[in-house]
Amino acid sequence: MKKITIYILLLASTVIASCSKPDVDFEMSTAERKLINSANKAYNDSNYVDAITAYNRALNIDANNPLTLFNLATAQHAMTRSTASPAVPGQQAQPDSLTTLSLSIFDSLMKDTRFDSIAQKAAYNGGNAYFDSQALNEAIERYKQALRLNPEDNNARRNLRYTQLLLENQDNQNNQDNQDNQDKQDQKDQQDQQENKDNQDNKDQNHQNQDQQQQQQPQQPQQHQMSQDNIDQILKAMENAENRTRQKADQKEQQQQSQRKVLKPW
Repeated sequence: MKKITIYILLLASTVIASCSKPDVDFEMSTAERKLINSANKAYNDSNYVDAITAYNRALNIDANNPLTLFNLATAQHAMTRSTASPAVPGQQAQPDSLTTLSLSIFDSLMKDTRFDSIAQKAAYNGGNAYFDSQALNEAIERYKQALRLNPEDNNARRNLRYTQLLLENQDNQNNQDNQDNQDKQDQKDQQDQQENKDNQDNKDQNHQNQDQQQQQQPQQPQQHQMSQDNIDQILKAMENAENRTRQKADQKEQQQQSQRKVLKPW
């Protein structure tokens, strides 16, 4: 299977400055704006822990500020990305608590139609977060939503195409691996069947050889043991037969002697 190699890099997620005006003006107190600006600076310096702390402090002032929520989720995602182990291609990673929280915020903001600009960026950043977790189908849906909200977003378009090609390549590789595994299993089954057949043939041959050996062996005469009563009966019968024979001989001798006396009287 020929693997696809793609050199397009996913563009990093970015935060929105508190001074920008995506759709509407956000009314913020001086303290809140100061915290957001401080958090943005920490984020740009890759000091994500301080950034997350400052964003959370700003949310203590206004928990529903979509700009602060978006920036917090972006900072959480960046921190996860900076500390995570390299992703295994084709294996979806189990999201940690920060990733789960940032994904939840991105998805919520993505569906908020009051602020299209933030919703579009939340969809894009959410796509990046899902991609880092190797949840490619979910990433594709976020990139598509980002393009629906802003068809001119070339970054979302490139990331979408890259993720689709990567998913297609993984599917092809999985299909090839499944086919290879099936071929190996079929080959093993055939070998097992042949071994079973050979074993059965050997067993039948052994039985046949044993039968032939038994047929070739001479039959031993059966020896009957006679009881003493049987022996006595046989001897008695033989004695009686001998006596009768002797009696007949004596009678015949007597008759012959009588005839000689009659024929020659003197």
